Amino acid sequence: MMRLEPPDTREVDYIQTRKNVANWFDTEYSKYQRLANIPVISSVRLSLAPKGTASANSVEDMNVNRANAKQVLEFVEWYN
Repeated sequence: MMRLEPPDTREVDYIQTRKNVANWFDTEYSKYQRLANIPVISSVRLSLAPKGTASANSVEDMNVNRANAKQVLEFVEWYN
């Protein structure tokens, strides 16, 4: 059985939260926009080589990063 922790009772620092959100939009939002607009690359090559070698999975990684960026943007737009 999963035990639930009591809710956090600290006060919300609205001024700092607003600064954090503004900073995120200034620095991170544009990165997600660029990533989400990368064209879909369909030639995925899988490799059993360790991660430290030349990345044959870079196309797959790019597609995953693109999909994640789209999800972040959809989430942000949904709350706007």
